[in-house]
Amino acid sequence: MSILTIEAISKIIRLCRPNTKITVQENFPLRGFLTCPSCGKTLTASASRGRNNRYYYYHCNSICGFRERAELVNKVFEDGLMTLEMNAPVKKYLKKLLTENYQNFISDPLKEKKKISDEIDTLNNKLSFARNKFLSEIIDDDEYLEIKRECKDRISKLEEELNRSSIPQIGNIDKLLEQALETLQNIGKHYQEGEIEIKLEIIGSIFPEKLEFDGKHYRTPN
Repeated sequence: MSILTIEAISKIIRLCRPNTKITVQENFPLRGFLTCPSCGKTLTASASRGRNNRYYYYHCNSICGFRERAELVNKVFEDGLMTLEMNAPVKKYLKKLLTENYQNFISDPLKEKKKISDEIDTLNNKLSFARNKFLSEIIDDDEYLEIKRECKDRISKLEEELNRSSIPQIGNIDKLLEQALETLQNIGKHYQEGEIEIKLEIIGSIFPEKLEFDGKHYRTPN
């Protein structure tokens, strides 16, 4: 089973894939996500017309010959999604874990900005101290100008670095996590009731690598 990352959860919240062309029919939400258990190639899908009905299949090429009824393949996948739904205690624990991860995510940039600011303050104090010594004729012009040049050059570089560094912002993290975890609590229902775009987003977010269906079970490369 794949591990849900913060990136995957954020994708589920957005429920959109701007770089994905929605060309998959409703009967084939898993098209492009499945590999053939016989030869490893990506399965395609198509419909065949019977005497009274149309029948839908995921299948490999004619040389390989592997194929499975789309109805079965889709049903087993939906049943598997139901097992990913979590109860309230798991949701509470996962929210706590993700909140801590987010806090760690923003702590390093904050520490780095403080370190740069502290060094700038130290250099300004050094420059002010040298100016006082110069005015008191403790040091001469050349010595003061050398200290001033070194401090100014270093301060200029640090200020540029400070302006380049940015602290990641993800809006109201508590609200976003609550939305994401509510979705995950009912991931199977969201999938079953969702349009094809939502189905594709959920599949791609939880299973970034292709899936293999052997006729009864799914498995991932890992």
